[in-house]
Amino acid sequence: LAAAAERIFAFLDLPEVPKEASAVDPAALSTDVEFDGVRFGYTPDAPVIRNFSATVAAGRTVAIVGPTGAGKTTMVKLLMRFYDVDAGAIRIGGADIRELSRPDVRNLFAMVLQDTWLFSGTVRENIRYGRLNATDGDVEAAAREACADHFIRMLPGGYDFEINEDASNLSQGQRQLVFFDTAAVITNADKFRPTAFDINIDTCRTCIEAVFHQFFDYRRRSLDHLTCGNLVRQLWR
Repeated sequence: LAAAAERIFAFLDLPEVPKEASAVDPAALSTDVEFDGVRFGYTPDAPVIRNFSATVAAGRTVAIVGPTGAGKTTMVKLLMRFYDVDAGAIRIGGADIRELSRPDVRNLFAMVLQDTWLFSGTVRENIRYGRLNATDGDVEAAAREACADHFIRMLPGGYDFEINEDASNLSQGQRQLVFFDTAAVITNADKFRPTAFDINIDTCRTCIEAVFHQFFDYRRRSLDHLTCGNLVRQLWR
């Protein structure tokens, strides 16, 4: 308990991140993503990512695969500016993400984890949590894009079905779909193009984290192998 309290107080003593304004208009950017010679470590003497470069064109689907500790989650954290790179650059639509404020960068993304967090309330309210000013039409459009509209309408009450406190009255798959809907509505329900997903799957002692760019474009796929913080192989099909 004492150790936990120390960590809490250490966190509270950290300086606040200063507010910043974006130097470019995020709405004008394309969704091409580029990692250019990225180097990063949580401590200076222990780099996690070493000289990583990759380009993902808009409309591609990318899976980043590697053992635990390879740096897969770190890449997502860097992409969303939870940390800034030590060297190199990450660009979206040709603009260095450091030219964008952190809120503007994160508004470009919808992240869905394997673990889902739903709240006591209706399905509609849970989906709208992604964008509080979303209309009922936006909510239902997001569900259609995430292939959840059919199962939701089959529930008693449809979109007004009450999810209980621990969401145990929905299956794991149904909870995941509602969570996808929440991500869909973040990026405008009529144009579901979440820039990235982070999905964790633990099987056979291997942690795989897949980052999907333009999730619903299955026609073109790329696979980047990441091992020990380095891009070692790239397969296109």
